[in-house]
Amino acid sequence: MTAYLPDDLPERIAALRILVSRLERVAAGASPIARELAWAPRLEGWEAASLPSPAVLGAVDGRAVITGRMWALDPRLAWALTEEGWVRLGSRADP
Repeated sequence: MTAYLPDDLPERIAALRILVSRLERVAAGASPIARELAWAPRLEGWEAASLPSPAVLGAVDGRAVITGRMWALDPRLAWALTEEGWVRLGSRADP
């Protein structure tokens, strides 16, 4: 018998499957398509960070943001893949 299962387990499993699918595409050399990035939040003044796990820090609409775990980052093509999904990268933080 299982001691604990979250009520939203099916949704969590679905989100993980989407993340794995995206990671497999990135690992194969693909980038997100324009439609995927069109709805992604745009992170300004961003920088990669090594918190307990890799993340991206920045601001969305003037609000400070720390993403969940960052799985992939391509600053040249201005995107990151985090546990929440795709993020568009705007200007980098000043050094």
